[in-house]
Amino acid sequence: MPTNPEARGDRRCVIPDAAFAIRHRQSGQVRNFFLELDQGTATVKRFAEKIRSYVAWYHAGCPGWDGEHVTILTVCRSTARAESLRQAAKSVVADGTPPGRKTPAGLFRFATQAHWSLEN
Repeated sequence: MPTNPEARGDRRCVIPDAAFAIRHRQSGQVRNFFLELDQGTATVKRFAEKIRSYVAWYHAGCPGWDGEHVTILTVCRSTARAESLRQAAKSVVADGTPPGRKTPAGLFRFATQAHWSLEN
């Protein structure tokens, strides 16, 4: 799992709620996903710490994963919560990206559970 080698001088592991990969049938390209299923129990500050660890892991070369094809998908219960976490992630990416490096805009994606509900 992703680790942040800069977190308090140790290697802090980020454990997503799930990890999975999708292989494109024709090209064979694989896209790796880390799923964060937000229940609204963690503070925005705690979520930002997790994003900071993902950013550090990404810029360390995504050890153990193909970093060019990684997406961290956060699914929230409400649109307001998704937007709050998205803004926190945007701030962390802006502040936590090493000088001269770029964190891809598509590294982090946000959605609500309603997007996939059969009830809607």
